[in-house]
Amino acid sequence: MEKGERIELKEASVNYSTGGRNVAALDGVSISIGLNERVSVVGESGAGKTTLGRAVLGLVRLDGGSIEFMGKDMGRMRRRAILDFRRQVQPVFQDPYDSMNPTQNVLQYLSMPQRFLMKSSRAEMREKSESLLETMGLESDMLWKYPHQLSGGQKQRIAIARALATEPRFIIADEPTSMLDASAAAGILNLLRKLAVERDMGYMLVTHNMGVAAYSADRIIVMYSGRVVEDQKTESIVTSPRHPYTSVLIGHAPVSAGVAVNRPTELAGSDADPDAIDPWKLAGCRYSARCTRRLDECTRVVPELKETGGGGRAACHNPLDAE
Repeated sequence: MEKGERIELKEASVNYSTGGRNVAALDGVSISIGLNERVSVVGESGAGKTTLGRAVLGLVRLDGGSIEFMGKDMGRMRRRAILDFRRQVQPVFQDPYDSMNPTQNVLQYLSMPQRFLMKSSRAEMREKSESLLETMGLESDMLWKYPHQLSGGQKQRIAIARALATEPRFIIADEPTSMLDASAAAGILNLLRKLAVERDMGYMLVTHNMGVAAYSADRIIVMYSGRVVEDQKTESIVTSPRHPYTSVLIGHAPVSAGVAVNRPTELAGSDADPDAIDPWKLAGCRYSARCTRRLDECTRVVPELKETGGGGRAACHNPLDAE
């Protein structure tokens, strides 16, 4: 992979207004991901992980900062560059029941990106769609079926097939297994890993489950209330987490995920005044009201995302390696 073949966010910010207050869904997020990297973004609901994925896809406008694709600022791309980006970076959305048009059969669904982004002929679209179904482990006669005739697992495999139709370099998958049963979910995760290796393709897997994150990726980015709190290789993060919040997520991962738990997993602040643990009202670290390791500095100063060794980064005034 060439040096410039990356997706880079530089101080990216996205603000929402909800309940009479402004919420920074992304607050100065700076990360760099190679187009052949397999990365998981993990955090609780409201962490900003879905907004991160949608921002990279260009589905959410930034309120500050920038996103670059292969060295080009996406906010300044011309039409041709935007179409090239759409071809190379494809989404897989969370809900397979909503991601398909109920009036289209599978062939029509798989043909759309080929028609608009690849300028394929009808014959080429048919041939490519049959090949994609075979890759997904599905029969070719499924081309003529409609969404209501498919199971959730089949729909999600077809959604992945659609993402692959343009031969992308990178896929952004937002909670692709959350609507599926355990067996179908495991099949989807295994399929994503297999396809990534075979096609030298990268992906960003958005999930709330640390077990899924660790199983699926070589690198994990942990988010909390719009900020990145830790970014490390998977092996390092599950055996030696630096941020207390990462430790909590690991502690709640299913045992079957094979994630080693060697840190305390309790959450502080569960009995506090709700206003006291509203992260957007905190001047310092947004996790500080819940953290069992907080210092006075944590409530006043926003921690910087600093290198921890081995290429990792963590944003904590009192990290877990500081015993």
